[in-house]
Amino acid sequence: MTSKEFPIVAEVIEAPQGNQLPRNVLQPGKTIVIHKKCQASRILASEIRSNFPKRHFLIPPSYKGKFKRRPREFPTPYDLEIAKSEKEPLHVVATKAFHSPHDELSSVSAGDQFLVHHSQTTEVLCEGIKKVVNVLACEKILKKSYEAALLPLYMEGGFVEVIHDKKQYQISELCAQFHLPFNVKVSVRDLFTEEDILAATPGLRLEEAITDSYLLISDFANPKECWEIPAGRVNMTVQLVNNLSGDPGSFLVRTLVEEIPEEQYYMMRRYENSFSYPPPRPPKHPSVEETKLSLLSLAEEKTVGLPKSPKVRL
Repeated sequence: MTSKEFPIVAEVIEAPQGNQLPRNVLQPGKTIVIHKKCQASRILASEIRSNFPKRHFLIPPSYKGKFKRRPREFPTPYDLEIAKSEKEPLHVVATKAFHSPHDELSSVSAGDQFLVHHSQTTEVLCEGIKKVVNVLACEKILKKSYEAALLPLYMEGGFVEVIHDKKQYQISELCAQFHLPFNVKVSVRDLFTEEDILAATPGLRLEEAITDSYLLISDFANPKECWEIPAGRVNMTVQLVNNLSGDPGSFLVRTLVEEIPEEQYYMMRRYENSFSYPPPRPPKHPSVEETKLSLLSLAEEKTVGLPKSPKVRL
């Protein structure tokens, strides 16, 4: 239907399934007002779990809960370069050893700590021939000082972020101040919703901002309180009654955190990612020594005294 045909009055014939919808509004026999169709932003997020299956969510910017940051994991220095920000230095702990084949570059031991600075190029001597390689300039944290370190971007390593920030953030603040993807945990549940399905998750990876299609729906008896209902993921049947004349004026728009099944999550990621073109990951280089070390809990607790998108229809 075109936007000019809204608002319309309809009767719910078959209600949608799921407990993440306003059940008091979407009941069989209920008369509702479909005010308009619109585009709304959501943050696509997934549970942080070591085992499968993971739960996936769409979080509206209006979510009132608060988050604390959790450590991110990075497989290569290339990923560190993407994740660094001007807001604060990126502090990481190495979880894998790397022996550099060149004297000009740094070797890494599991447990080494670094402050990430910037990417640059440097010359290395390879079989008597000078070659230019891309590296990440860092500072290695020693007991009482720092040491300059150059890590090749192709290095197959492993790093875990050390979090010094104890602040609690709302979803809008996280998206404004940090680059997605980002790891968080709910520290204060949303007190404005009856059941906050995010509060029970062990941790969340905020992956990307998307835009999706919604219908703005209200109870006919209370047209001032509206809900955003996803147009592509809700199956319901209504019978159109008539068009609603007159200007409804301003109304309060309510949103809900939506849990989506795995197949919809991957379809959404494929659709979104087809419109984004990140820089290619550099070629991998085999490391000589690889020693895995689980430092996720250490990274959360350890402190060091330092001196985009089109709509989706599923």
